[in-house]
Amino acid sequence: MLKNCAMVILMMVVLSGLAISQEIIIESRQEGKNYKNYSETKGSWYDSTAKSAAEGCSPETIGSRYVDLEKGVPDSEARFTPELPQAGLYDIFTTWGRSGNALQVKYIVNTGTKEEVVMMDQAGWGGTIPVNANVWIPIGTYELPAGTSAYVAIQTSTAKGKPDGVNLNRIYSDAVKFVVNTTGTKVTPPTPAPASAAASAQVSTSAAVAPSSAQYSPFNAPAPGQPSPFNLPTPAPTPAAGLTSPFAVPLAGPAAAVPVGVLPWLASYPEAIQSGKTAGKSILLFFTSPGGAAQDFEMNTLNAPVVKVMLSQNYVLCKLDIAQNKQICDYYSVANAPVIVFLDSSGYSRARIDSVLTVDQILPELEKYK
Repeated sequence: MLKNCAMVILMMVVLSGLAISQEIIIESRQEGKNYKNYSETKGSWYDSTAKSAAEGCSPETIGSRYVDLEKGVPDSEARFTPELPQAGLYDIFTTWGRSGNALQVKYIVNTGTKEEVVMMDQAGWGGTIPVNANVWIPIGTYELPAGTSAYVAIQTSTAKGKPDGVNLNRIYSDAVKFVVNTTGTKVTPPTPAPASAAASAQVSTSAAVAPSSAQYSPFNAPAPGQPSPFNLPTPAPTPAAGLTSPFAVPLAGPAAAVPVGVLPWLASYPEAIQSGKTAGKSILLFFTSPGGAAQDFEMNTLNAPVVKVMLSQNYVLCKLDIAQNKQICDYYSVANAPVIVFLDSSGYSRARIDSVLTVDQILPELEKYK
């Protein structure tokens, strides 16, 4: 009896080991899975608090690595080199967090005998293409040898433009997954945006965020030390395969409209996003706090009759107290009030105003982003 039990336990251990060997995930931070198999061969990579929430990844608190293309950094490369227990056919996937924002990122698959280039778009914020963060994106299926002679490299030299024109132009090195292919059916990568479209997007988006009378600052990834807000509902107009709508995630604030004067302010961020999508209207987020500059700005500028007309006719309005909506403030890097954030009707960020404007100053901005 004891001998039979021992045999069963032994078989369970063996089968468990075989199951584990079917999948290898390599992550880019020291606390991540198989970090010893990650390396950066050239360029300038930096720590980030952003982290993919794809299935099997480590907790988001470990972060990832990135290159900021807006700083004019030199060509950079990072490598994921698995220790494969056996030769065979492997499906290879990659993933990145919400802050990935670059078109035409080069992935090189080195099989030990040849190299193949796959171009990918990192669209964590969405924009000109659907959001594709926090899921495993297929790179392809390859015949790989046992050992460590095969690897996947991420290179930044070919990146042109960014899908979201407001957030920073960053390439993320987060995680790569190698899975034994047991079906014979190969996985294929998504088709990236054409290089010509990427180039035109780069030009048009820079123009779109050029400051006028207002002072704008581009959206960043979550501030250092802040958690990545994966559970915030910023929807994509056409979610990528495997993504589900995040509208159901509750955040601070009641769902009912809160009238302020004659302006139909909402106090719920998820409801504002849903209302913008339903009505096809741009969304204006007003981050405020009791008293001081925020209250004066609301009274003297936002409640001016001509501004009220523009707001009520053209925008879904959402008023958020910064003390009661910390998670949303962290997400939009709002530390003080007043701040206005403009979103399009699908919830994508377009621009922001960080300064107190007069009626004459704000009217052109409201006209521009309505």
